Amino acid sequence: MSFGEYHSYMDLRRLHHFVTLLDAGSYVAAAARLNLTQSALSHSIRSLEEQAAVPLLERDRAGIRTTRAGALLEEEARQMLRRMADLRHNIKVVAGREAATVRFGMAPLPAKLWMTDLLRGVMDDDGIVASASVANGAELTGLLKREYIDFFLCSRGALTDHPDLLLEPAGWMPLQWIVRAGHPLLAHAQQSPGALSAYPMVCMGPSFLRGDPNEPAPLFRGGRAAVQSDDFGVLLDLTLTSDAVLLGASLLLDRYPDALAPLHVRGDAPDMGYDLVAVQRRGRKLTPASRAMLDRLLKLMSDEPARNDWS
Repeated sequence: MSFGEYHSYMDLRRLHHFVTLLDAGSYVAAAARLNLTQSALSHSIRSLEEQAAVPLLERDRAGIRTTRAGALLEEEARQMLRRMADLRHNIKVVAGREAATVRFGMAPLPAKLWMTDLLRGVMDDDGIVASASVANGAELTGLLKREYIDFFLCSRGALTDHPDLLLEPAGWMPLQWIVRAGHPLLAHAQQSPGALSAYPMVCMGPSFLRGDPNEPAPLFRGGRAAVQSDDFGVLLDLTLTSDAVLLGASLLLDRYPDALAPLHVRGDAPDMGYDLVAVQRRGRKLTPASRAMLDRLLKLMSDEPARNDWS
C-alpha cells in the first residue's frame, strides 16, 4: 500500500504526535508539549508504525531520527496537517467566525514609511486587534509559515521562491542617494560617482538587495567605508547625524524635508529601486479584517505623491 493510500485512514491526531515528536527531539519534551503521558505518546507512535507496516523512527545517542519511510511520512504529514489547519481557518473565515485580529509584518524601510499611518487608522476601528512585526524578508517568511502573521510587505528581491507563498504586487520603491541638510556634497548641483566614495555609505543589509548574502552589495565594493544593516532606524540616524550617504527611498525626502536632501549623481539610472510585494500563504484565506488591513496599506502606498529627483 502506498503512503498516499493509507494516509486516507491514518489518524491525523497520531500524525500530529509524530511531527511534534520530531520537532521536540525526545518523548519527554514532546509529551509535555502535547499534554500527554510518555506512555500514551509511545502507544500513539507504535500504532502509527503498525498502520504504516514499516519502522518510522530510529533511536541513537543523538536522539530520535526518521527512517527513509519515516522521512517520507514526515514530509507528507506536515503538508496534510497544514492543509487541515488552513481548511479549519478558511471555514471560520467563510462563516464569519474568525476573530477580528490582524497579524502582519513589514520590512524595516516600508515600516518606517507606512506603519504609523496604518496603525493610526486601526485605532478608529472598534473591535480590531492589530499585531505588527518588523523584520527582514527571511524572518517574516518564517513567521508567516508558522502562522504568527497573516501577511507581510517586503521587497521581492528579499524573498526566495517558494510554492507556499502567494505574492501580490504592491508597487515600485524608487531609491535615491540621500544626505543630511548641509552636507558638503550639496555645495555642487551634481556629483560624480567618485565624489561619493570620499564619504561613508549606508544601506539596508543583504536581505534588502539581491545577490549573495555573504558578499557586500555592489555599491560597497572598492574599499569605501560602509555600513549595511536591516535596522533602518539606525541607518537613518547615521545619515542625520554624520556625513554618511544613504541609499534610501525617495519618499524619505517628503518625510524629512528640512533634514534630508537628495544628491544628483551623474550616471545614475532613473529606474534605481525595487519591487514591493505583499506576501501571504497560498491556500489560506485572509480574514475580512486582514484583507481590509492589506487593502488599506496598499491604498496608503498608492496615494504617495510621485517623486522624480533624478538628474
